[in-house]
Amino acid sequence: MYKLNFIMTEEDYLRTKTYIMIGMKQVKRMLIIIRIIIPFIGLYILGRVGNTDRVANVLVIVICLILSIFFNKLIQIKLRKMIRKSMKKGNYDFNNNTVNVESDYVELISKTGTMKWYWNSISNIESIEGIIYIFNQQFQVITIPERAFENKEQSYEFIEYVKKRLINT
Repeated sequence: MYKLNFIMTEEDYLRTKTYIMIGMKQVKRMLIIIRIIIPFIGLYILGRVGNTDRVANVLVIVICLILSIFFNKLIQIKLRKMIRKSMKKGNYDFNNNTVNVESDYVELISKTGTMKWYWNSISNIESIEGIIYIFNQQFQVITIPERAFENKEQSYEFIEYVKKRLINT
C-alpha cells in the first residue's frame, strides 16, 4: 500500500509535541479559563487604579487585550522551551523512520521500536503546517512530515486514503 521513509527532525518533534500538548483537553480547558480570567484581572486592576491615571487605564486594557489575543502563542513558546529543555536531557531518535500502511494496520518503525495500530484503533488524521498526524483512540500519534511524499498531490491522496479507511472501519 504505502511505505514512507523519512528522518524526523528536531523541528518536527517540537511541532508535534507542542500540537499534542495544546490539543489535550486539560490544556484546552486551562487556556479557556485563563482567557476568561485575564480581562477580569484587568478590570480589577482598573478598579484599584482606575480613577488616578488615564494612561495607566489604557495601558492595563492594552496589556489585557494583548495577553488574551496572543495567549495561545505565548503558551506555545513556553511549551517549546520546556520540550527543548527535556530534549537536551534525553536521547531522542531523529534517525530514519518508516511508516507502513497496510490493508489491516498502520505501522511506525523507528530506531526506538515499532508501533502497530489496527484500523479500528485509529481515530483521526490531520494535516497541519506540513505535518500529517495519525491519532489512535488513546491520543497517541504517528507523525509523518509531508516531505516524506514525492509531492503535495501524493500526500493529499494518502490523507484521503486514510480518511476513507476510517469511514469504512
